[in-house]
Amino acid sequence: MINEDRASGPPPSEYPGEPSASVPAGIDFSLGLRSAGGNEALLSDLLADFQNLYADTANRIRASLANGATEEATRQAHTIKGLAGTLGGISLMAVALELEAACRHGNTTEELIDHFAESIKAFITAIENRHKADKIKDDVVEIPRKENTRTTPLALIDEISVLIEQMDPAVSGRAEALMMLLRDGPQMELSKTLTMQTGFYEFDAAA
Repeated sequence: MINEDRASGPPPSEYPGEPSASVPAGIDFSLGLRSAGGNEALLSDLLADFQNLYADTANRIRASLANGATEEATRQAHTIKGLAGTLGGISLMAVALELEAACRHGNTTEELIDHFAESIKAFITAIENRHKADKIKDDVVEIPRKENTRTTPLALIDEISVLIEQMDPAVSGRAEALMMLLRDGPQMELSKTLTMQTGFYEFDAAA
């Protein structure tokens, strides 16, 4: 199982919009903000998408394994690993990495899947608390917002192209963001492929 000290990550940062509320250990939304290019609105959208789309992933992995679809289970764990790393779910990323390897080698355990499910639940709880803290701040103080602050797919693609040319490992986080923006569009499969390729590529070794 995951060593708690290893998975805890850096000291927690504070929720944007609520100075007194601290994020649990193993979660650092400042990493997610960095992946979103400093765009708070985009980060909020990505976190909401994660909550809506991936809360039941543990049960999906159980179903895939029960049906003998180990490759699909591996892919699902890999997706969570990448998204968690992109959005700041450090502990969840570590557990997903362990589950991905277990699925690939056929040695998963119910205990590990339960731990994975609990980690997703903890991350989603932190997302919900962050949203509540932001709402409290918005209710108390009227915050001026810039128009058209949401990052567009074309802007992300341009940024990804530059990062690939620079062999910058940050490209994987931007690819994850692109995949979530295009989740309902015809280019979804293409963005998934890009995300998988950038997630597996060893940029540091190739540089």
